[in-house]
Amino acid sequence: MAESMVEKVARAICAHMGEEPDQKTPYHPKRKFVWEHYIDTARVAIEALREPTKLMKEAGDDNSGFDGYVNSFDPTIPYQAMIAAALNEEATG
Repeated sequence: MAESMVEKVARAICAHMGEEPDQKTPYHPKRKFVWEHYIDTARVAIEALREPTKLMKEAGDDNSGFDGYVNSFDPTIPYQAMIAAALNEEATG
């Protein structure tokens, strides 16, 4: 089964915190793996992306195909551009 976005983000946070995501957890009976301790944090992080910033909106709008047509070959490009803008926003002010 493919991992959900919540799981993907939880695993990334877990690894960033220096823990092994797939390690079995000895300290919580309802959690099987360490990454599962980060589910709530992952949900909060994803929720924060619900309302895009001005820079994110501009990145999504600017990422069109030829002659202003939306790129029909890869519809995820505006989304990826918006996430990239969010990640670079702190550095650009």
